[in-house]
Amino acid sequence: PKGRSATSSLLPDQPKTAVNIGSSEGFESVNADVVEAKSRHDGTQNFQAELLFSIGQALGGSGRTRTMCIRGPYRPDKGAAQEDADNLLKAAETEGMTKVRELATALKKTRVR
Repeated sequence: PKGRSATSSLLPDQPKTAVNIGSSEGFESVNADVVEAKSRHDGTQNFQAELLFSIGQALGGSGRTRTMCIRGPYRPDKGAAQEDADNLLKAAETEGMTKVRELATALKKTRVR
C-alpha cells in the first residue's frame, strides 16, 4: 500500500482565524459603552457594559471591517455597569480579547449588585 503523497505536507497551514485574539494586537480598536438592557420582570431598568472591537478587514474581498461585541452582565445600577465597562476595557487594552471574554463570563456568574 502506498502512503500519503508528500505534496500535502508542503502546503502552508491555513490560519483558523484572521487575527490573534489572545493579545491586544488582535484588534484595531475597542470602544466601551453602557447601554440599556432588557428590563427586569418587575419593570425596573437594567444596564449592561458593551465592548465593540474592530478587528480589521473581513476575509475575502468585501473590504468591510469585522467587528465583535462582548457584553457584561445586566446591572440595575448604571454606575455598576460603567464599572464593568471600565474593567473590561482595561483588560482589553492590557491582556486581549480572550481575557475580556473570561472576565465577562466571570462577572455574569456573580450576584447582581
